[in-house]
Amino acid sequence: MAMTEVVFNDSEKGSMRVGKRFSRQQNGAFSIAIINSDGNEPTKEEYDKALAQAKERHAQEQREGKPLGGDASDVLGLSFYLDIGDISIPVTDVSRKAMLEDMLFINRRDDMPDASEAMNQYWQNSARDLDELIKRAKSGDMIRIWYSQAPYSLCGFYHTVHLLKDYHCPVSAVPLPCYMQIGTHKISSKISWGEVTPGAFAHYLHLETEITPTVRQAMAEEWQALMDENAPLRVVINGRLHSADADFYDNFIRREIPKDSFRVAQLIGRVLAKNQFGIADGFIAQRIQQMIESGELKVISSNSAFYATVLSKG
Repeated sequence: MAMTEVVFNDSEKGSMRVGKRFSRQQNGAFSIAIINSDGNEPTKEEYDKALAQAKERHAQEQREGKPLGGDASDVLGLSFYLDIGDISIPVTDVSRKAMLEDMLFINRRDDMPDASEAMNQYWQNSARDLDELIKRAKSGDMIRIWYSQAPYSLCGFYHTVHLLKDYHCPVSAVPLPCYMQIGTHKISSKISWGEVTPGAFAHYLHLETEITPTVRQAMAEEWQALMDENAPLRVVINGRLHSADADFYDNFIRREIPKDSFRVAQLIGRVLAKNQFGIADGFIAQRIQQMIESGELKVISSNSAFYATVLSKG
């Protein structure tokens, strides 16, 4: 019987699909992100050093990686970002699609193609995977959920268990630890499964645990309570989900606002790099927009790409 894998982000889905048939002979492209503590662009020396380190890590990961097994089609991505917005309605409601489009494409420039087509594809894939999950659950297939402490992921975990509570399929889960030793390479401070390389997923299988019917019921009741509260946000505090107001992260943003003028991207980078929330950068951008509208921040130089807009304190 095939094992159905469930993740909660498109990058996690893509990486795990590659990991299903991982081969050490593969040598695909990889990307790096450099976020300075001051939010400034990296120098050429910093970039060259980071690139060299990334290449070495990539080579080591290739040597130590191993396949997860199974077929890529068994990986389902429920990328609904349930830590944000109304959860009292079905996750496939068009209002959530509109909310996600506003958040995920907040930085699109005027000269970029219409985001609607990309969003439609994104939405169709998530909705199709949700339908496939229910179909497989009804058939009694084994379901394995990969979750982390990132709010969108922990919400996805609870929501999925809530969906599966009345089905008699086997359910298990693999939590993402903060630190994990794989061979000679130490993986540290991982926030989400999207940061795990394709060949590394199999190394986490020893962490898999069964989600018993009793535990499923308890988790389903917790998620139902969150649905009833239906707050603007769900946040993770001490490993548990809590309802929160829309401005929950605002003070963290305020602490990182520079004294001098700054680009939106710099502020977002500082907030996420320092706090490791595991939330979407687009949500932080939306809160910055709210601060502009309230007069707390003012625009020095606008740009059609919002992240390039220059701001200062109001």
